[in-house]
Amino acid sequence: MCNHNAGARRNTPQGVARGPLMLLCGPSGVGKSSLAVLLGAERPDELTLLSQDTFFGGGFIPYADALRCGQADMEEPAHIDWLSLREAVRAAQSDGRACLLEGHMLLTDDALVEEASLILFLDAPSKLCASRRVGRRLRREAENAEIEEYYSRFVWPAYDQYVRPVLERLREANRVIVMDANAPPSDLSHAALIAIDAALARAAER
Repeated sequence: MCNHNAGARRNTPQGVARGPLMLLCGPSGVGKSSLAVLLGAERPDELTLLSQDTFFGGGFIPYADALRCGQADMEEPAHIDWLSLREAVRAAQSDGRACLLEGHMLLTDDALVEEASLILFLDAPSKLCASRRVGRRLRREAENAEIEEYYSRFVWPAYDQYVRPVLERLREANRVIVMDANAPPSDLSHAALIAIDAALARAAER
């Protein structure tokens, strides 16, 4: 894991405790964003949603170009603007509400993992994640084939290299709740809400 430059911490308004940080993680395409939206709708007064994808700091390289040159640096954790992400987290926490941050590379940041009062991990095989990523919108068949190849050559290997080892360490330490992305959305939402409510209750006791 890396301790990316976090910048200065912002203080919350006087008398308001900073809200807890909760992470929703998992490989690209697994369904994190969809689950986050469901959770936010169920707990609109308790959760502020943020997405790692908002803080992508590099330029987009067309899939065909990446496949042609055999390189896709934009899948590296270094292409996330971690400083801006952490500033947004601080701002979201400043009113005392919990910040639910979703993203596929969040576990690569030591500081986020250490601070998180809850880590949820949505897990699924690479084929399912790739098919869901392809299915995000209608495309030509040739584009779908490009995305599938790009995913297998660059996206999943980056996940295996940077995220999977951290996940295994967190599992050994009982610091992460792993959920099967094959479960019905209502079951995933229900299980996640139980964990979120428990984390909120613990934060309220402090």
